[in-house]
Amino acid sequence: MKSIQRFLPFLLFTIVVLNGCFGPHSGSMSDFKRPIKHDFERKSIINSGYDKVWSNLVSWFSESNTSLKLLEKESGYIKTEFAQIRGDSADCDCGVVPYGYERNGNGIMGEITINVQQIDNQHTSVTITITYICDIIDSFEPWVGNKMKTVDFNGESTGGLERRIIQAISK
Repeated sequence: MKSIQRFLPFLLFTIVVLNGCFGPHSGSMSDFKRPIKHDFERKSIINSGYDKVWSNLVSWFSESNTSLKLLEKESGYIKTEFAQIRGDSADCDCGVVPYGYERNGNGIMGEITINVQQIDNQHTSVTITITYICDIIDSFEPWVGNKMKTVDFNGESTGGLERRIIQAISK
C-alpha cells in the first residue's frame, strides 16, 4: 500500500506532463497579433527623366528574377506577383504568430504595383505599393487529408523593399 502511495504522485505528474506534450496545443488564431501599419514614404521623386527611371525599373525586376504581370510604359503602370523577392522577411511584418503555429516555409507571397509619372524632363514621380500575403501553418496538425492546413492573411510592408527599389532606380 505504501509503495502505491509513493508511486501515485509520480504517476499523476507523468500523466499531466504527457498530456501537455501530446495533447492539443493551447495556441489559437485568436492569440494572433496583427501586423502593425508602418509609416514610410510610398511616393518618391527621382532626379532622372522618365525613360531612364522606366528602364532602371525593368532592369531591377529582371535582376530580381521577378516576372512582370503587367507592363504599360505609356500609362506608367507596372504590376507583378512574387514569391519571396530577394531580401529578407524583414520587408514584411506578419504580426506575432501564436504558439503552435509557424510561418510556412514557402515564404512570403505578394504583389508589387508601381506607378511612374513624368513631372518634367529631369524629374519622375514613382509610387510603390506592395501587398504581402503571409502564410502560416498549424505546427501540430499541419495536414487535413492530403492538403496542408494554412491560414493566409495580409502582412504589412516595413518599407525596406520599397527603399531598395528606389535606391536601385535612382542610379
